[in-house]
Amino acid sequence: MEYKDITVHISPGTAGSFSVRFESEEGTINYQFALPFVRRDLERVLSSNSRDLSFAGHTGPAPSAGSVKSAEDFGKKLYEALFQEAAKIKLAETRTAARYTPNTGVRIRLSMDLRGEGMTEVASLPWELMCPTDERPLAVSTHTPPVRSLDVPQPTDRRPFQPPLRILALMSNPAGTAPLNLDKERARIEASWARLPGVKVDFLAPGNPPGKRPTRSDLLKQVADAEYHVIHFMGHGDFSPETGGLLMLQHEDGSGDPVTSEQLAAMVEDEPIRLFFLNACKTATTSPASMFAGIATSLIRNGVPAVVAMQFPISDEAAVNFAQTFYERIAQRLPVDAAVAEGRKALYSNKNAEWATPVLFLRSKDGVLFHPSGDSDPALAGGPATTTVSSSAIDDLWGAGSGDKFRILLASTTEALRPVHRQLDGELSSEGIRVFSSIPPPYDPPEHAKKVQALVRSADMCVHLLGDRPGEPMDGTTFPLEQLRIGIEAANSQLLLLPEDVDIANIEDRKYADYIKDLIDRPRETCRFELVRTGRYQMKDEILAKRRRLDQARQAQKNPGASGGAVRSAFVDLHSKDLGNAVQLVTYLQGKGVTSLVMPSGDKPPTEALALFEEMLSKTPLYVVVFGNVTRDWVVNRLNQAFQSVNKNAGVTTCFGVYLAPPVKGPEQVKFAPFFSKAANMSSFDPSSVDALIQRAFE
Repeated sequence: MEYKDITVHISPGTAGSFSVRFESEEGTINYQFALPFVRRDLERVLSSNSRDLSFAGHTGPAPSAGSVKSAEDFGKKLYEALFQEAAKIKLAETRTAARYTPNTGVRIRLSMDLRGEGMTEVASLPWELMCPTDERPLAVSTHTPPVRSLDVPQPTDRRPFQPPLRILALMSNPAGTAPLNLDKERARIEASWARLPGVKVDFLAPGNPPGKRPTRSDLLKQVADAEYHVIHFMGHGDFSPETGGLLMLQHEDGSGDPVTSEQLAAMVEDEPIRLFFLNACKTATTSPASMFAGIATSLIRNGVPAVVAMQFPISDEAAVNFAQTFYERIAQRLPVDAAVAEGRKALYSNKNAEWATPVLFLRSKDGVLFHPSGDSDPALAGGPATTTVSSSAIDDLWGAGSGDKFRILLASTTEALRPVHRQLDGELSSEGIRVFSSIPPPYDPPEHAKKVQALVRSADMCVHLLGDRPGEPMDGTTFPLEQLRIGIEAANSQLLLLPEDVDIANIEDRKYADYIKDLIDRPRETCRFELVRTGRYQMKDEILAKRRRLDQARQAQKNPGASGGAVRSAFVDLHSKDLGNAVQLVTYLQGKGVTSLVMPSGDKPPTEALALFEEMLSKTPLYVVVFGNVTRDWVVNRLNQAFQSVNKNAGVTTCFGVYLAPPVKGPEQVKFAPFFSKAANMSSFDPSSVDALIQRAFE
């Protein structure tokens, strides 16, 4: 996974506001914003026993009435406050461009100058909750990971990495502190991520192993004796404005030994540690007196490339699940920001916001912390979903003569779908398509995963038939849900087919049922991911229709200047004073896989503006004019001009629509109704009208 960087610098502004410098590859946008709420508002909700927002460990009276009552409310308000007008459109455009570039996402770096007045309040807010309207939070997608960055000298360069991945698990529960079940925690670690191929975990825990305790002297000796890449701390943390951040280690007698952030940073300063994982409360907190007073920020200042810390208490169950998924992805060599996003997915729920508790501080110029050296041990390469298969070996898997054919990797989750599966295999093969239906034996977990990813990456399309059960071994070799997971991460294109007769409410495996619901709610992308409910005998038609859409998109990429070449693009036409009113439309189109070409008129000479107007119309099958702060006559003139331009260009087909943006309401909408009887009249942002327009334009 590679990332396009968008950096959002936040610093003190004027009159209680804050300044934003939004930087992307295409330039800089400057503006002011005000906090939508403060930390104490958040804490009132955190103290609620409401199921809408339940960060672990908080009980108490319900919050006072107000507009912010849930994690979703917080996230939307944070997003709307931070990304304004032009910045929001630029973010949407960058996300769309990345989505159509293989294995590419957008890293959102939040850079805060904590030395300025009021900036500690800014840093204390859970920006990881940020959520665009009608989307999931940015932080639960590997395509949009937010990371926190600090104003420190030159970013840390990544060092060559020699496997195995060495992790020191530091576990501390001194006498007099709240009891932790460290024995259970250790057992779960040893049964999960400590067993990953290419990973070696050593423990520094009270009484186990004998002679090694979480004392300062033992920690110093342990990190000096072995080159650890990761230190994973489980225990208690604290923070106060006077002392800064603290981690609780132990004395020889088991009593508590509070280690300050400065002391901890000094203890590991000369070690090749790439990542600190701090599973302890308040480790992400900092102070207005010093931006580096917190545990995480102090480690970043002292050269640690990345720190995962906690901004709220987190339950043991959530911590283990997050860590297991995180280290699985790190072992697969995902960037650390992508691994954090995957860990959040393992916790994600709209009724519990523990997924937003981890915070990633990133000093490295990218999230690739474990870059292999030229002579790296192949042990790690054998881990799950890691591909070192040569192109010739991939061709061998697909079979001779398959190089020029359209390749489909086909899987089914239940034996009941096997007849349909076999029929599709035969019918698609007769269409000149190479179909791969199972992974060849012998079954060995690392080798199986490696072959699956090699096939997923080389396939033009992965098709999964979802039944009422999560699956079982087929031919003793294929586990479809694991293949589906790998496919969603790495495939060029995914098509999930869910038979209409499968009743999700009656699926016995509730975890699987929830997974299906999550897939149904996932945003559709023509080139990357689609889920369709269909009849069992219409599945072939859906697969062939998807292939046609892929062929069209690829042809458009090869020949973008041809008539109608930009198959999934829309020309959003508006006056410059309506730029902010188009954000919701552009964001929604982006979520539907449609790139918006935005041309604010009123700021170009008439001749130049007309030439650009006609050029954009010739490239886009969808034209939408925004009616907000302009007059009705302006919109009518623009549409007439568009109609005339399209009529001059033979072979150009364009679908027209009007977006009635705020503040348009009431009588103006009535006036428009007769004129736009032939077009889509979008009133007060009606998603169904936009969906209908997209379908008419592209499908």
